Amino acid sequence: MVNLTRMLGIGCLFVLFCQVPSPAFADKIEALKGKKYELTKQHGPWMIMVVSLAEPPPEYRADGPGPNEAAADLVYELRKTGIPAYVFEQHEAKEALSTFDRNGKTVRRGVKTKDKRICVVAGNYPSADDKVAQKTLTYIKGFNPKSFADHAVFRSTPGRPGPMSGAFLTINPMLSANDVAQTKIDPLLVSINRDRKYSLLNNKGKNTLVVASFYGRSKLMNQPGGLKEDDDRLGKALDDAGRDAEVLCQALRETQLHRERSHDAFVWHERDRSLVCVGSFTSDRDPSIQSTFQAFAEQRQVHAVTKVETLMPQSLLVPELEKKNWIIPKLPTSLTGKKPVNPLPKYTFAFNPKPQLMLVPTTSNQAASKNELSMRTAK
Repeated sequence: MVNLTRMLGIGCLFVLFCQVPSPAFADKIEALKGKKYELTKQHGPWMIMVVSLAEPPPEYRADGPGPNEAAADLVYELRKTGIPAYVFEQHEAKEALSTFDRNGKTVRRGVKTKDKRICVVAGNYPSADDKVAQKTLTYIKGFNPKSFADHAVFRSTPGRPGPMSGAFLTINPMLSANDVAQTKIDPLLVSINRDRKYSLLNNKGKNTLVVASFYGRSKLMNQPGGLKEDDDRLGKALDDAGRDAEVLCQALRETQLHRERSHDAFVWHERDRSLVCVGSFTSDRDPSIQSTFQAFAEQRQVHAVTKVETLMPQSLLVPELEKKNWIIPKLPTSLTGKKPVNPLPKYTFAFNPKPQLMLVPTTSNQAASKNELSMRTAK
């Protein structure tokens, strides 16, 4: 066991996307003594849990660094070796639990589900199977931090031969399982979207808003007869959905038809649908999200038939974008005067009533270009 003079012990090891230390990369990871490198949702999604530190009971306290100081020292030492490490503070949490007393009556009790701890996590990896993540985990398990030498006593055991032997891979503790699931990209989707002019893969932000969704048709797998014809119709419907998404994205980008201005739009094609997204947000708390949401969300409008004001999705009329294919009605000058005649709309699109925030998908090649989040060592 590890006994620190002011800590209960070194327990958990959060695994971030990490790399095996290398002199070639050590100078590319910032390491400033005294600077606090805090974990954010931008890191990971997979990381290495290095240690988890907590204050010991009063009777075991002694002079020496507390959990915060010890964590900061370890982060600095790891960064000096070329491993991007961060501090994460886990707050105490309690949940209500219903139990029964000896008389069979329901009793509500508070149960502590998390202790207050200061954790050190390291690395940024796309998956738990990442080769660099596995190599870095092996390195950290055998790492003996100099920062603990003066304030810790380690007793080796067969199951834990070193002070960092308890390190393990985990997801970024600030992300949910759903967040991590969204970051895993099907290779087929990468190939479909990679070369698109306004592909969402080119979005530099962390989050974006889905403002329009286009779906193909579906069928039951056990539906008898007409399989070839059904497949043809399904394929055409999906192609049409993809084309509509491309047209709307281009219209938002290259015209000022919606809200009399252009928009930072992207398109994303999936197996059964195509999405049009707007915005490049740094996080899910980006202050510009609300104004973008309002620009596309449903609004109160007067229904054309009932004449009753009601909440309705916004829509957009889009003419043929290729000028050579424009359909311009021939109207007498008595009606138009000297004003130019606009081309007839070819497409009518409805925006999603309530645009949803989604994580921007990132390929491993893209991640490698984003500073220390995806630093990789040579094989």
